[in-house]
Amino acid sequence: MADIFEAVEPALIGAVFERHKPQGWHSMHWRTACAIYNVSSCKPKSSLLFNSGVMLLSRQHLPLLARWQERQLECRVLCDQLFFNAVAAQRGIAVSDLGASFNFVGSEVRRAVVTSSEGRPIQDKAARRAALRAACVVHLTRKVPK
Repeated sequence: MADIFEAVEPALIGAVFERHKPQGWHSMHWRTACAIYNVSSCKPKSSLLFNSGVMLLSRQHLPLLARWQERQLECRVLCDQLFFNAVAAQRGIAVSDLGASFNFVGSEVRRAVVTSSEGRPIQDKAARRAALRAACVVHLTRKVPK
């Protein structure tokens, strides 16, 4: 596995794009982020959100964190995620995709080991479980079944 500290240039944000979500989901949340945080370069139909649960930041990104402390978040869902995506877009900060193994989203764990994306039983459970075992970070969310 690659060393993310070497793979991600200090000027970039290291994060994982939400590739498991359809573009309509990204567009809806980008429109919200752009409206809340006045992003002038908003491209909701072609942009993907990155998940803010796992981010690799450098000292160059300290101003992002300062804004985080100064500003009251305005949202109902994905508060931190919308904020960090909007600020990165406003400042023109590129994102280096770390890949799904650095953020195996908790809401996808059950789907990965039990059912297919269509809700049917998985035929090749071994392959799907191998992906989970290879994950570096499991990011639990509110959608994890109790």
